[in-house]
Amino acid sequence: MAKLLRVHLVALGHHEARFHPLSLRFEGQGVPMASVVNLRNGGGKTSLLSLIYAVLLPGKLDFLGKVNGSNRTVDEYFTLGRLGVVALEMESQVGRFVLM
Repeated sequence: MAKLLRVHLVALGHHEARFHPLSLRFEGQGVPMASVVNLRNGGGKTSLLSLIYAVLLPGKLDFLGKVNGSNRTVDEYFTLGRLGVVALEMESQVGRFVLM
């Protein structure tokens, strides 16, 4: 099973809560670790997970970023005319790889 090592987000997020260039590490000394993301309500936990899963499951029609019954789509997390990037560095039995 592949394990998440790092997440890098650039120029994206819902207009109410943008992720500026942000890198999160889920490793210690190069080894994947169990991690907890602890933020206040509305801090972006659901958005972060939604964007990670949008990379892992790109063909999924139902975007996970729905908040309070809203019908948000993945398009709302990107700004028109500006490159937004979600990059995941993962490790599996075969080795390390990056998904974007």
